[in-house]
Amino acid sequence: MSALSLRAVASACAFALLALLTAAALPVAAATWRVAPGQDIQAAIDSAAPGDVVEIERGFYDTNLRIDKPLLLRGIGRPTLSGGQRDDTIRVTAADVTIEGLIVRDSGTSLELQQSGIYIRPGAHRAVVRHCDLVYNLFGLWIEKANDVRIEGNLITGLRDVYSSQRGNGIQLYNTTGAHIIDNNISFVRDGLYVDVSHHAVFKGNRMHHSRYGTHYMNSYYNLW
Repeated sequence: MSALSLRAVASACAFALLALLTAAALPVAAATWRVAPGQDIQAAIDSAAPGDVVEIERGFYDTNLRIDKPLLLRGIGRPTLSGGQRDDTIRVTAADVTIEGLIVRDSGTSLELQQSGIYIRPGAHRAVVRHCDLVYNLFGLWIEKANDVRIEGNLITGLRDVYSSQRGNGIQLYNTTGAHIIDNNISFVRDGLYVDVSHHAVFKGNRMHHSRYGTHYMNSYYNLW
């Protein structure tokens, strides 16, 4: 083979390698999984890849969800997810999860187990919950050891028909950093916001009524109100 032919082959191989590396570097488009009434939301979450979108059509779903990977859980037409007064209705254990446009209701009622409409577990950093209705849950949101969460534009209503001492809190922040709690409407809970060992947070535009305390605040520093 001539030197010219060898150079041509080498050039073609280099071009193919460059094309392969470029393709590998491109982000993979997120897939969208659509769930209709009667279908299993948890199965769609389990099948989704990290970064995918799970869309839930309008309807009523009796379910307790566990989200263990980064994804977007989005309601279409404000579907209702009922935990059936069993455990947490939604439990988030992965970082970078966004939940939006859902009615989340009927958590379990164990104060000891801190059962919640949405429980954001330790390590579930950068969780976002926005434009949801969290109704008739013991705790609306329990957020523990998860940093840089954003809770925005939600309606949170607790257990109207029990005494305050039997209710949980609207939004409970424990041992967090960098939370943004913005424009939430909270009522019929024990305390609207319960903030403990949580720092560098922003609380803005929240409205609270029919609760023992609007804000129960302790052991927390460098927060903006």
